[in-house]
Amino acid sequence: MISVALGLLLFVSFPLGATAHNAGASYEEVIGDVRIDVGYDPMPLLTQSVSRFDFGLFSATSSEYIVFDSLWLRIEKDGLVNFAGGVHTPMYGPTGISYRFTDAGDYTYYVRYERGTTTLAETTFTLAVARREDDSVWWRSWSALIPLGAVLFLGLWYFIRARG
Repeated sequence: MISVALGLLLFVSFPLGATAHNAGASYEEVIGDVRIDVGYDPMPLLTQSVSRFDFGLFSATSSEYIVFDSLWLRIEKDGLVNFAGGVHTPMYGPTGISYRFTDAGDYTYYVRYERGTTTLAETTFTLAVARREDDSVWWRSWSALIPLGAVLFLGLWYFIRARG
């Protein structure tokens, strides 16, 4: 009975932490013989939501993937740097980051793809971030405590029942 309840609880609470980033938009630019592809989700980008950015580099003529070791990413708004750092290419999966925007407005992205010390391609572009309609997010952090509290309650109930 307990395992069924815990399984149901996990099944119901799983979507709270799940995000999808396959159906988003992308910024693409051809520079010389390469095509830069930056995919992002959600579309539109919203404040107080986790946004996923995936970075790809392809041949402009054959669409063949070009291997890169890392990239340098800088995100600015109104001339102020919000993020600047290297992003390493993982062994599995896409090269990417998750980022939460706090303010609405136009953000400038600078992306430089690298292999070792060689720059393969670089670009600068702007994306707009819209204000989320419900910008009060306090309830989301509290909603994560509901499944945790239920698991702790069931665990305590099981422990007390097993001892008594």
